[in-house]
Amino acid sequence: MVFNKYFVEKKEISSAILTAFIFVIIGATLAYYNGLRQLPLISTIITFSFLITTYCLLSVEDITNWLQQTIFSNPSNLWLLAVFFLLTYCVYSFGNNSFTLVGLGKLLLFLFFPILIIFIRSRQEISKKIYWYEFLAILLIWLPFDLRLLNGIWIGKVVYAFNVLVAFNLALVLFLVCRGVEDIGYSFRVKKETFYHSITNFLFFAPIAIPIGLVTNFMVFLPQHHNIVPIFLTSLGIFLFTALPEELLFRGLIQNLLKKKLSNKNLALLIASILFGLAHLNNASYPKNLTYCFLATIAGLFYGRAYFATNSILTSAITHALVDITWHELFK
Repeated sequence: MVFNKYFVEKKEISSAILTAFIFVIIGATLAYYNGLRQLPLISTIITFSFLITTYCLLSVEDITNWLQQTIFSNPSNLWLLAVFFLLTYCVYSFGNNSFTLVGLGKLLLFLFFPILIIFIRSRQEISKKIYWYEFLAILLIWLPFDLRLLNGIWIGKVVYAFNVLVAFNLALVLFLVCRGVEDIGYSFRVKKETFYHSITNFLFFAPIAIPIGLVTNFMVFLPQHHNIVPIFLTSLGIFLFTALPEELLFRGLIQNLLKKKLSNKNLALLIASILFGLAHLNNASYPKNLTYCFLATIAGLFYGRAYFATNSILTSAITHALVDITWHELFK
């Protein structure tokens, strides 16, 4: 039994590293294709490697347990997280000749306040009790990103992806590792029920959303006719940088914590879905944004159902990605 557990843990770590390596190869190829050369290319690849490897390794329970022990043995180690992200910024910005005190300051402020809130709590033992300041820490991660206050840290086509990676990794370390929040469900383990519930909820949502979108002129049927490579890259980008991060925030954290705080699964689902809808109000102009908000709220209900069915944000992220990919490829 001990050998089997050891083998599984090592296999998961190896799989996470291999997955990160594949993503780095894809990212490096895209960076080269988009014209980056020499030092800017090298610094971009190094920065992306640090961020995406962290993204993948945090899905491994053995890694998160080790980090948790490291932080609880000395809570001050949590501040090394800020140092890590600041160093990645320096590597990227100096390599791309884009270092500014404003960019550094924005990143520092973005990291400082959520870490400070959780640091204060991390000096105590992990408790299953949910506190108001945990929701405040979530807001301090979500709102600066959602309101695009982080623009000016990175330059070029990496802006959105790098901001997502920083916010995603920050949230995972603070809540999965430091606070030990249960049932977040961040893992790349795929089971039969993962695909069943993700596809089922997509098939339930599509017949509702598509007619509403067409009738309200929110979207029009306009297939993109891409070949397989653009479709694959777009799908991968949507999954990694939109679906999974948003599902961590709204399902793994907000919906999950509300369920624990309110002891009411359905109410938690409803509130998280409404918040998810409201988060889309600034994604379009009036009155189109109202339709967007309504459809996103309905989508949130199905994403939340997929999450609760398996306690896995991978399930809801697949549903989420299927919706976004369908919209991107078939509608405008």
